[in-house]
Amino acid sequence: MTQPDKTPTDLLVQQGPSCWLYVVEAIAAASTAKTELSTTHLRMAMRCYPDSDSVGEAHAAQKHAPKRPRRTIALELMAANIAGMVTSLQNWALTSGTDDIPLSRVQEFARRHHVSRSAWQDPALGVFFDGDGEDDPTTDVTGLITAFQAGAKCADGLHKLAIGAGDNTNVVGLLLNTGYQVIDSAQEPSDAVLSLGVQAVPSYISVRKRFKTTAEQRASGIVDLTGRKLSELADTAHALLLEGFTATSATEGRVTFKDPNFGNVLFVVTVAQFQAMAGEEEVKMRPFFPSGAKKSALATILG
Repeated sequence: MTQPDKTPTDLLVQQGPSCWLYVVEAIAAASTAKTELSTTHLRMAMRCYPDSDSVGEAHAAQKHAPKRPRRTIALELMAANIAGMVTSLQNWALTSGTDDIPLSRVQEFARRHHVSRSAWQDPALGVFFDGDGEDDPTTDVTGLITAFQAGAKCADGLHKLAIGAGDNTNVVGLLLNTGYQVIDSAQEPSDAVLSLGVQAVPSYISVRKRFKTTAEQRASGIVDLTGRKLSELADTAHALLLEGFTATSATEGRVTFKDPNFGNVLFVVTVAQFQAMAGEEEVKMRPFFPSGAKKSALATILG
């Protein structure tokens, strides 16, 4: 696999139903580590992603066909959540008579706009609450507004891209739009090994089957699944992060990936197992490029 100056991925454990967005962020973060781009505000935005019930209600409430795809609606709600947070903070700043906003008020606004508390807790945002152990510490409201405005800009970029897609639900394909390779269960093992061997990593993949694991198996941080039978694969529709590949012969090798359900736990499977994870469909392996002729659309949003 192509691994130029590869930076280890840091896959956050997903909050809510947005597994795809967590994988997209992780591969972009690893690929932008040595550039001026940053996924800090993408992380903030995705922590404002709506829950499945909110998306379902909004989708069902549409009165005219064709209905917008669920993922487009989710990105619209995410953008609205974070924009609402900005408005509430700005209104507070105009009427409070002080620059120091209490944590309790920020949390109140977050609940109102369905924003996760972790949205402002990333140290890279530069938002810190001071209070020397007080029950209700404060932070500078101007800095907090600036951080959420940057997150809102990122969320708005994602939403506009989804709108431009029309009824195309493959938002990931539009974000990571510089081509992909395909793996499926019908391929000759030698062809799969060749494809994996030249694939840029990390890459985004979506699978239709995966192995179930226990907390005990995941405790060490590495789960070797190579001894599992293909019949043990369970149906799913899930995004994963393709971390790497090591060929052991012309027809075999070890594929490593991460699952946003479990963060940085590394899973290891054989080539045959990886092919079977495609189910009746294809596994499209999509990398992220921060610059150059293959610059991904996501890089423009991050910039």
